Amino acid sequence: MKTTVRKEASKIGWFAGLFDGDGTIRFGIDNKNRLYTQMVVELNDEETVNTADTILTQAVGYKVSRFSRVCRSGFSKNPKYGLRVQARHPLVKVLEALLPYVILKRRKMEAVSEVLKRTLTVDQKTRDPLLTFRPSDQDRKLIELFHGRRDFDPVTDVDSKDELGWLAGMIDAEGSFILTEKNILFAINMTSRYAMSKVAAYIEKFCGFSCKVYDKNVVSSVSKQPQFYIHVRRTQLQMLLDAIIPHLVTKQLQARIMKEFLFGHLERPLAVRLSKELKQHRREARLESLKILERVILCQAESPRPQQASRKAQRLEGEPVAGDNPSMSAQ
Repeated sequence: MKTTVRKEASKIGWFAGLFDGDGTIRFGIDNKNRLYTQMVVELNDEETVNTADTILTQAVGYKVSRFSRVCRSGFSKNPKYGLRVQARHPLVKVLEALLPYVILKRRKMEAVSEVLKRTLTVDQKTRDPLLTFRPSDQDRKLIELFHGRRDFDPVTDVDSKDELGWLAGMIDAEGSFILTEKNILFAINMTSRYAMSKVAAYIEKFCGFSCKVYDKNVVSSVSKQPQFYIHVRRTQLQMLLDAIIPHLVTKQLQARIMKEFLFGHLERPLAVRLSKELKQHRREARLESLKILERVILCQAESPRPQQASRKAQRLEGEPVAGDNPSMSAQ
């Protein structure tokens, strides 16, 4: 078994991983030849948005714009909650704070930050608002490169300043803890092989085991690109859960339910039911799961399992050991 690295994850590192997975940077020129930029994070879970809101508020020093909407079409009918940063000064602050931590969106964020800083310089000289700023030829080249594209893999290999936090945020954004009547595993898939290779490398570093990136041979319905995935089966799940649970936000309860099931503290039917209800992002299901987990932890504290002596210690003390040949023990 490989040696794992233990350290604390930062909140900004977690948000960078979440943003690499579920965030969007809008960057382009409108019909009136005006520059527009916007940074958006949209999720199904309101409590995760509350956590992200607190982190961004501390980063920019003022309250970030929030929104919510109900999906009328698509796969999910659940309400969506999100954060939006559009004003120049706060957006530049957020980009500067996130740049050392993000991986997948680093190139695009650098381009947006570069253009925004030039608009701020122009604004200080001419006192014109952003809407009157006309992009230069250099700005147009950057905008044409990044407009309409989802993400760019870095030109050279880069790492997050907080690798553990980034991994936890990416798992909250794209990972799944799957617990059914017949199966139990952790899965994560994306359209970027580079992103999956980073996830695999960080799992090996912090969890102590290696995992392989597989080609799913299925084209994403959104990006029309092939998908890549990682599966962690039951034999290695506990190492992953021990390392990552303290740093998760959105999927922490799902991971805790899976861990209690692996330890035998939850029956499978109850664990499966709680896991399914949590994926519906209902507050009532979250509260019920918390109450059940608290009762499980309380029962463990009141009646801990007796620790059995090792087989070697039992032999040294002359006690019979299960599985040993009685004739061999007598000798």
